[in-house]
Amino acid sequence: MARLIITAAQLRVVDYEATHAWPAECCGLLFGAETDAGDRVVTHVLPSPNLFAGDKRQGYTLDPRALLVAERFASRGLATLGLYHSHPQPPASPSETDRAAGTFGWSYLIVALADGRVVETKSFRLADDGSHFEAEVITKQDDEPDAGTA
Repeated sequence: MARLIITAAQLRVVDYEATHAWPAECCGLLFGAETDAGDRVVTHVLPSPNLFAGDKRQGYTLDPRALLVAERFASRGLATLGLYHSHPQPPASPSETDRAAGTFGWSYLIVALADGRVVETKSFRLADDGSHFEAEVITKQDDEPDAGTA
């Protein structure tokens, strides 16, 4: 099974964004590199404002400026591995909306909250044909001096 390798500090950034956005959804991008074995190593987490035009408890839209940062990271050899977002209530499972609007091959790190507290974190990859999500194992690494937040 594929792995998403992320530091504890990077997960704290995601958790912070999720709890401070609650009861709205938060969102952001994950950057790094893919190993020969197919694992994804997150080196940078980029929070994004949620620009969803509707009820932000029901969806998210990344700020287009985050995608400009993705282009700059790509020029430095970093891949856009996927994104993270929160669900204001469990479960931390991708919705049909996530699948329909998703980017094929990306990782989707989902944080679920209950009463504003993180209760579950899971990661999934959208299949290359976009038909379904496959579960990813989250492997937490020890923090390094530069936690890789953008």
